Amino acid sequence: MAHHAWRSVVIRLVLLLLLTASLTACGDPDLPRLVDDDQALRLLQIARGPLTGYFHLQAPQVKVAGAIVTAHMADGNKYSTGVFDNDAANAVQRAAEEMAARYGKQIGEQAFKLSVSLLREPKRMWSTGLREKGLGYARGLYAVAVAEEGKGYAFSDIEMHVNGLPLKSVVKALKRKKGVRMLGKAPKGGEFLAPTESFTEGDNNTVVRLYRASTILPDIDSEAIREGCKLGGDYLCALLQDNNKFLYEGNVGRDKYNKNYNLLRHAGTCYSLYQLHLATGVDRYRDVSDRAWIWLRKQLEFERDGDTIYAYPVENKVIKLGGTGLMLIALSERLTISHSEDDLRLGKNLANHIMRSLQEDGSFLSYWPHKGKKAKRRRSIYYPGEAMLGLMRFYAHNPDPRYVECVAKSAQYLIHERWRIIGLELTIPPDAWLMIALDELHRVRPQKDYADYCLKLADSMVNDQFDKDWEILYPDYRGGYFPYPPAVTPAGARMEGLTSAYLLAQRAGRDTTAIKRTIALAARFQVERIIRPEFAHLYPNVERGLGAFRHSPVSNRIRIDYNQHNISGLLVAARILEEQ
Repeated sequence: MAHHAWRSVVIRLVLLLLLTASLTACGDPDLPRLVDDDQALRLLQIARGPLTGYFHLQAPQVKVAGAIVTAHMADGNKYSTGVFDNDAANAVQRAAEEMAARYGKQIGEQAFKLSVSLLREPKRMWSTGLREKGLGYARGLYAVAVAEEGKGYAFSDIEMHVNGLPLKSVVKALKRKKGVRMLGKAPKGGEFLAPTESFTEGDNNTVVRLYRASTILPDIDSEAIREGCKLGGDYLCALLQDNNKFLYEGNVGRDKYNKNYNLLRHAGTCYSLYQLHLATGVDRYRDVSDRAWIWLRKQLEFERDGDTIYAYPVENKVIKLGGTGLMLIALSERLTISHSEDDLRLGKNLANHIMRSLQEDGSFLSYWPHKGKKAKRRRSIYYPGEAMLGLMRFYAHNPDPRYVECVAKSAQYLIHERWRIIGLELTIPPDAWLMIALDELHRVRPQKDYADYCLKLADSMVNDQFDKDWEILYPDYRGGYFPYPPAVTPAGARMEGLTSAYLLAQRAGRDTTAIKRTIALAARFQVERIIRPEFAHLYPNVERGLGAFRHSPVSNRIRIDYNQHNISGLLVAARILEEQ
């Protein structure tokens, strides 16, 4: 474990030195504020004046390179104008006047919110490829502009981030005079980047400070965590289609979804929505999950061997152990909500398939032959933990001792044999499903090695968190996990594992200080990744964007399991953080 921790620290130090050195080539994005909140509010009022006929004459005098003003319409459209000017108020005023002249008819009497991006001193751009990889550039913190003979076109930091625009294609588009036409004389010719300071209109005449088309949250409490979970649940509800499948994967910044699908993640989403219903009492989460469960039931196939019936979901003629495990986990939540003999009978059949997948050495077959065809021999890292948790959660509804025996045998293999060669441990996998299963098993059989291994996995996760100032390149990385940039799904899965490790440690009389601190930091990072009401209007489809857990601070990719993992872990975190 010590070797793992030191290796992680050394890698992070090397990356930090490289990235820090590169940032000096284009200015540090963590620069002092150009305007305070009162000044930012005044600039937004100045921008609104030409569009509403109500003018504000008092203006802050702040030196800038220019400004881009955008009207975000209630119907998802947006209109942007920009000006190169060394005074913020003049730049915003002229940009708003240009917007009124050019787009006044389109805007009309519609509801809209404004955002302003103030451009700092621009820096010459070199090698878009290297910059795209983080050398002297971070998406969402810079406007990009191309100017020739004093005339220029630009994309704001907000536009770059929301749409996930790559630098190379943006520069080509700007050279073709696409993007925001910038009035005034450009401070530089050629291609350049301008660090920005951006803000948007909030409710009740307030200012919302933006950071990568989002906001930086302070430390949050349990109530804020639960509200974030409810936003995440509402988002999943909005994605359910008439065929009882979810819009599975896409980009929330472009409001586009592809046709990929995954049965396991569908089952996991049912599980998280049932959990959310139990935690909040909101019936809609249960009702949507019930509809999604209908689709899941249709994927089942059954086998009979004498008096024993085996059930398992099939996807593309493949039988995955994880699919059966996750379906049994979701079914157990259904039984917690409302007892059903039909669900109980199905649970027994699913459990039968899991038990027959256990091998003599304690390992599981990750894949089962479908209708006589050979199954994949590959072993999944996570399927065994999902199967074990399914059995332990169902054990609470059908206390068959065979379930515990099966899980205990697998636990012995996973703890003492997996990832070992000639007695040496090769790695410590971030297996959150196993951690949850070990917590459940420890409740029934409080063996020391279950606690030891679960907490060993937890220690590895604690070591991988970005929690020290020297390793946090940007404020929205704090609380995430290695590697750079920290992603939301690993954070969500780790939260599921760490909260279980905390409960096990507490029950076993172990120290929980480090785990609880990690949970608190991670919760802030995770909730920060949600598209929240104060800035949802920056995205093209508020109804289908609000509540999405975005892939990372620098990516707006989404997938239903991003929300599933984060909701499941955060619901438990909220309870833990309420403890004194």
